[in-house]
Amino acid sequence: MTSKKIFLAGLLCFSSILLGGALGALDFFGFLGGDHGLNLTLLIAAVLFTYLTLICVILLDFSGREHYVSIFGLSSVFFGFTFFLVNLNFVLSLGLSSTFFLFLIYVFQSSSKRAAMFVRFNPSEIVGPVLKKSLMVLVIMFAALNFAQTQDRLSENNLITPGMVGIISKPFITTFNQQFSSSLQKQFATVDKDQLTPENREKIADYVIVETLKSMASQNGTIYGIDPSTIPVEKTIVYENGGVDLSPMVAAMLPDIADAINREINKYALFAPFIVALLTILLLQPFMFIVQGIEMMLTIPIFKILKKAGLIKIIKESKEVERAVL
Repeated sequence: MTSKKIFLAGLLCFSSILLGGALGALDFFGFLGGDHGLNLTLLIAAVLFTYLTLICVILLDFSGREHYVSIFGLSSVFFGFTFFLVNLNFVLSLGLSSTFFLFLIYVFQSSSKRAAMFVRFNPSEIVGPVLKKSLMVLVIMFAALNFAQTQDRLSENNLITPGMVGIISKPFITTFNQQFSSSLQKQFATVDKDQLTPENREKIADYVIVETLKSMASQNGTIYGIDPSTIPVEKTIVYENGGVDLSPMVAAMLPDIADAINREINKYALFAPFIVALLTILLLQPFMFIVQGIEMMLTIPIFKILKKAGLIKIIKESKEVERAVL
């Protein structure tokens, strides 16, 4: 092998290691649990390393078709091993490393076919369609990762955490605050202002909230498995104008709410991983369209730099073509 091909093979292996580590550490549930910064960094890193891998494979095609199966096999082993070290899921590591190997083969063969279709060398025409399908493969990997993480969390009855409930409940708390405030203001309007002491306000607020919760209870007397009598309504903040803030009450109940939701989800444990995987694909596809546009804008400058650096060169060659005539 030439020195350029050895360099590209080494870069591909290095990129595969980084991609495996980023995917293994990625936790999509962390986006709902508060670890936004770390997981967003890992997600962006996975996309960038996929693009770097794509470019390496296309450049390897320019250097000839010798030893490419061995190079891709070694890269896949590095990818799978790194993923396993971080994720510790052997079956998932084996499945994703096999998918990664097939992905490399696909990129290599597809880029080669597209390069042969055009008279002039055009990086955009070669990279564009291949990049689109490559990002789809990455999304499928994300879905498989979420599938496995969902199974693990379901087995631990921890699919939904209190932190997730806290984030998801914020818009609902705002709505409930407005509804309860409206009800309380009507109640306060029927009471003499001299009798509206802070204690009386809290008593009226507690009464309104308790009665509302009772009306929400099911036939077994619970609200989605939570006993209304255990809800700490006394933690509700009541303002002089009749406004309320349910945030302290909800914050005290986050573990109970999360536990109740997990019990409900566990009834459908067989289907939950598939639903999460499908949602992953649906939610990430629009994001990947944006990524594709950004990476396509980078493709031409990158190939110009590679050409000026002498890593690639453009040559002209003659070909004999068969055609039919009458």
